[in-house]
Amino acid sequence: MIARAEPSGTVERPAAGAADATGAGADPDGRYTLLYDHECPFCRLEVEWLLRRRGDRLRAVDISAPDFDASAWGLTQEDVEAQLHGVRADGTFTVGMESVRASYEAAGVGWLMTWTRWPGLRWLADLGYRIFARHRVALGRLLGRSCDACEAGACDVRAGGGGGRTAAPRDAAG
Repeated sequence: MIARAEPSGTVERPAAGAADATGAGADPDGRYTLLYDHECPFCRLEVEWLLRRRGDRLRAVDISAPDFDASAWGLTQEDVEAQLHGVRADGTFTVGMESVRASYEAAGVGWLMTWTRWPGLRWLADLGYRIFARHRVALGRLLGRSCDACEAGACDVRAGGGGGRTAAPRDAAG
């Protein structure tokens, strides 16, 4: 479990060791690593767009993949489903809107997020992200998001909740 400083910011804690079979840890090539939900249509489109810009500086890890293990990153599945998490090249974690900013910077389009750092607007951007993160699963269903647990009526994602899927998600191909 990582220590929480701010709900949307950098957590000064080294990531788990060097990259292993789960992909956990700081990227050996110095890329920023973003833990994202490929099943979320919003997340998927944004990450694909960012990777097209500078995939050599950004690594994306799908938290909905059947073999993803949040504990390898020192996190819980609930943590990674509630907000974006990222790992900088130096091993420090980012959480929430700070992960969005870091991803855009890594992709070479950080200027698009500059306004989210301005005094008076930073809190608004961070709040907007937290509201979106809380409702992204329900919003994603409007665009076709689905998982086996949701279809079976066993999904633990509550209206207004951020995550908490109890069954394994469908694989990326399904």
